[in-house]
Amino acid sequence: CKGVGMSPRLVCQGADIPRLRTDAPALDAAAAQAAIVRFWQTLLAERHDPLTPLWVGAAVPFGMYPLLDHLSAASETCEIALTRLVRYYPLVSPKLQVHVSTEELVLEPTQGTIEQRRVIASYATGIILSRLQAALGEPLAPRKLELIADPDSAETERLATWIGARASYGRAAVRVVFRPETWRRPLAGAQPALGFL
Repeated sequence: CKGVGMSPRLVCQGADIPRLRTDAPALDAAAAQAAIVRFWQTLLAERHDPLTPLWVGAAVPFGMYPLLDHLSAASETCEIALTRLVRYYPLVSPKLQVHVSTEELVLEPTQGTIEQRRVIASYATGIILSRLQAALGEPLAPRKLELIADPDSAETERLATWIGARASYGRAAVRVVFRPETWRRPLAGAQPALGFL
């Protein structure tokens, strides 16, 4: 929430989600899913920006998803990082199919309403692309970026500046086509020895 200028406390209050303490009993799966849906509905209603899930995903601190963060830090190139992330991303979100082929990444939501699919795909896009950009040390500047969301012009400019390329919108899935030199480029600060842990 803070990554998009919103107070987590106010969003949770608006979504009728109680503040969770470490000693609170775990929510059952249905209650947890309902809380997640209410959270995103409230956040999107407040922000009026279809790219909000992407910005939230991009603002997720390194370490929140330890496995994904470990894999990206242990990878020598963008290609290796994506191949590893694709293998394990279903543990984070089983409602999303993630495919990688030569110089291309596709994120395809498989469950939920149209709005829920947009949220799932945009959030994952923010997480994955922000990790890659952090590892590269600069914007990805892909050859092609296709997104499901259909934002206003101010947000398209913000995204173009962040990613280093213009995107096309209103697609059925997220598709990123990388430049060959980015795909094979060594990642800044890569620690391949982590791959053996």
